[in-house]
Amino acid sequence: MKHQGIRNPEANALIAFALFAGGTTSIVYGAVTMNALGYETGATGLMIGIGGVVAVIGFFMTLNFLWAVRLTRGMRRGERVIARWLVPPEACEAFRAADLARTEQGMKNDYRLPRRIPHAGLEVIFSNDAVLIGNFFYGLSSSGIARFQGAKLLSGTPMLEFDTGMLRARVEPRVKIYDAIGVLRVPVSPMASDDARRVVRHFIDVIGRHVIVKPDFWPFRVRLGRRVAVVSAAIAGGGFLLNYLSIDLGTIPLFMALVGTILALAGLLLAVIASSMDKAKKGPA
Repeated sequence: MKHQGIRNPEANALIAFALFAGGTTSIVYGAVTMNALGYETGATGLMIGIGGVVAVIGFFMTLNFLWAVRLTRGMRRGERVIARWLVPPEACEAFRAADLARTEQGMKNDYRLPRRIPHAGLEVIFSNDAVLIGNFFYGLSSSGIARFQGAKLLSGTPMLEFDTGMLRARVEPRVKIYDAIGVLRVPVSPMASDDARRVVRHFIDVIGRHVIVKPDFWPFRVRLGRRVAVVSAAIAGGGFLLNYLSIDLGTIPLFMALVGTILALAGLLLAVIASSMDKAKKGPA
């Protein structure tokens, strides 16, 4: 399984925010302890260093899961939905058997059908750049860390199949960035063949750059990253200035300097990555 999607985005957002809050708390506690001692120790250095990494990761994860929460809620309300169907329990079991057969022939499905299917059936909702299968959310962007690279409707037991790619990093024997190839198979209601074909046509047009979905998606993140970087750099600069002027505000200047610097670097990283993804999205197919 290459890309597990997002299950229950709301719960994941809370966990990610807890990581961000925990990392920030570690930074503050390390800074306060260091200030009280008057010098840095190994423990305070670890609290600030590890806390900084955890805070940055938690910050980006929180944004990602909140984005997924907004999208899934909108999809259930019908926003940007291009197809929607309900797969009956018996059709889900037929899909399970057919999916297992295809798995034995090649790639394992990125999506795993739950053991228990709701009595009413499994709802599948496609927006113009994502699919919601029950409570599993999968983005279907043509660019980004996780993306799709092909779409087709399989005959026999009806199902949609998307070729997926996800950037991964390997550090041994040397650092290498590579594309992990996978496949996402989605059950189709026996009564929704026309809808499924329309979904395939749409995503083939997205791959061919005939349709640009949400053209401001990456540019917005570029602007957001830059603004976060500028504001955070100003906060960090203010902290350094207060410390230089020896203004007695306790640990506030140190906190401003540390957190401002970390968020400024996070904003710059977001802007660089988003700019790269925007070029890939608009580039030639």
